[in-house]
Amino acid sequence: MNTEESQPEQVAATATLGNSNPATPTTQTTQLQTTNSTSKEKTRSMMNLSEVSVIRDILMGQQMADYERRFNSMETLIEAKDEATRHRINALEGELKAELVARFEKLEHLLLLNVEQLNQRMQSLSRQDKNSLSELLIAMSQKLKE
Repeated sequence: MNTEESQPEQVAATATLGNSNPATPTTQTTQLQTTNSTSKEKTRSMMNLSEVSVIRDILMGQQMADYERRFNSMETLIEAKDEATRHRINALEGELKAELVARFEKLEHLLLLNVEQLNQRMQSLSRQDKNSLSELLIAMSQKLKE
């Protein structure tokens, strides 16, 4: 651990042990010292980060520019593919709707045709049954008369 970083903690610990009243001048001074040293550490850290950024730009600037160009190119390509895919999906959706409507109309026509054929067949069988029944009744009545 760095001695500069441990000093504010030691000062804060000593000040807290020495006087339990938080409003005393010793505690306020210790808090100011801690705040100042924290502020200095942040400033140093930010300077180190900016120095690292400059070094990174010097070492990898060309590669970063190349990556940025490639990324933008890929993004444009993906957007174009996305638009083409949406267009194709919409076209397929229209085709599917049209095909479904045509199939349902054909199915409805076939069902109506089959229902009509069944009705005609039932009427035909019903006439035949009535004729057969009437012939049977006539034959029975003739036998009863004899």
